[in-house]
Amino acid sequence: MNWCKTARKAVLAGMFVLLGFALLPAAHAAEASIGEKIKWHLQDNSGRWVYASALKSFYKDRDYQPIWLDRSGLNHKGEVLLENLRTASFDGLVPDDYHYSEIVELLQQNEIPYPEMDLVLSSAYIDYGSDLYLGRLDPTRVDKGWHIAKPKPNMPVILETALRQTDMESALRSLSPPTPEYRKLREVMVRLQAIAENGGWPGVAYPVQLKPGWRNEQVPQIRQTLKIMGDLDSGSEPDNPEQYDDEMREAVVRFQQRHGLRADGIIGTKTIAALNVPVTDRIRQVQVNMERWRWMPRKMEDRYVLINIPEFKLRLFEHGEVAAQHAVIVGKAYKESPVLKSAIKHLVLNPYWNVPGNIASEELLGDIQHNPSFLRTNNMEVIGARGKIINPGSVNWDQYSASNFPFRLRQRPGAKNALGKIKFIFPNKYDVYLHDTPSRYLFDYDTRTFSHGCIRAENPELLASELLRDNSGGARIRDMINQGETRTVPLPEPVPIYVTYFSTWVGEDGTPSFYSDIYDRDRNLARYFPKFRYQDQTGAVASNQQQ
Repeated sequence: MNWCKTARKAVLAGMFVLLGFALLPAAHAAEASIGEKIKWHLQDNSGRWVYASALKSFYKDRDYQPIWLDRSGLNHKGEVLLENLRTASFDGLVPDDYHYSEIVELLQQNEIPYPEMDLVLSSAYIDYGSDLYLGRLDPTRVDKGWHIAKPKPNMPVILETALRQTDMESALRSLSPPTPEYRKLREVMVRLQAIAENGGWPGVAYPVQLKPGWRNEQVPQIRQTLKIMGDLDSGSEPDNPEQYDDEMREAVVRFQQRHGLRADGIIGTKTIAALNVPVTDRIRQVQVNMERWRWMPRKMEDRYVLINIPEFKLRLFEHGEVAAQHAVIVGKAYKESPVLKSAIKHLVLNPYWNVPGNIASEELLGDIQHNPSFLRTNNMEVIGARGKIINPGSVNWDQYSASNFPFRLRQRPGAKNALGKIKFIFPNKYDVYLHDTPSRYLFDYDTRTFSHGCIRAENPELLASELLRDNSGGARIRDMINQGETRTVPLPEPVPIYVTYFSTWVGEDGTPSFYSDIYDRDRNLARYFPKFRYQDQTGAVASNQQQ
């Protein structure tokens, strides 16, 4: 049974054609009990049911009695299930993936096709429940950059356990990820859908640059946008509506901070572009990020590091709370930092940099050929095939190319070392790690995609102290570095590390931040979702035209 789906099943849809028709001989149908009818459908039409084995197990344990219906229609469990299918969009799922509209239409008929309808509801429950638990998509098929292994739970057992609970609402909620990050994203999704149902936000009608204190006819429209987004108090009524005043500046700074922009209060090109992103696009952004959380482990460790690539941020979590956070630099768009899980086991102080072979042959060889002093200037060694250090002046570099490069290059510890003064080691097959950098000025940029895939930390001495629990604020590590020796420092115990890709992050106060899709992973993932349909305030199903 494939519980991780990349396409929706057509088989369940086909069952609606059969509902209410003479699947049983007329005489037998009149005499058969409800249990006998359900048993007959499961045994003689098992090929028509997507989850035949799970369905048989569900009903066999209940002596083939209906789960969701009674003679008058939906029972309480059925009502709860249908309501959850109706609001599946709050979890970034699509109600009609679980045949919500068809089920409602059938339930509104004078005679419900009973008990066949109970089997349809059970199939919808299995499909919906497994999507909540594992995700709608298989990351190994839809995201080549995702390398965090998904668990392989026994879904029939999990779904059966949830089904046995008295409180069906709690049972269904227990199937979705239990992490606070997922719960907060769901709350944001509810708010965004409410905004969409009310027409969204106006944005900015035409390009304009505004600085605090200026006046412009676009200011009222920008104010309204900031109010709807939650950055400006909804009750704010300035004396001069076209004046860019101090209160509005504070709102713009908040908006810029939570969109990964330079928080200078100046409304320029990037800020205008972010203000003009439609609410439907933000809904889609939250949708794909909720899917990613369903791919993550359901239970995180008591202490771990999480690096969020689009946010350029590292967080150290302890007992579910953020204990520390640091800015980071990540891989370029063509040298992406991979999404992975590992564990930081030790630090290396005053490290050598063993230059990766592709960088040495494809990038540095040209520098060496054009500048004979390049290796000496950059404090680099040349290592031959037998591991011996070679005098670079004895090598005719012009005879070598990227496809014919028999040497290894190694940079000695020092001020110019590309790894800086600390390297954090976590084993992985992609040969990436977390390290210091001599190019501290790069942290002044808002978009920090400068590496070849490794991750650079802004304050590595402090981070090292936090991981070691030495409470010295980095002083002890700096003293060890100043001794000048290359030294390995083991952590008291390995600290799990997750390198992740979440373009939406929700703060402790529930405020969402949206970041640029720097590797186009949101856009690629969104292609696997159909047109998004969400439930509006009147109970109707509204359509989001965003593809």
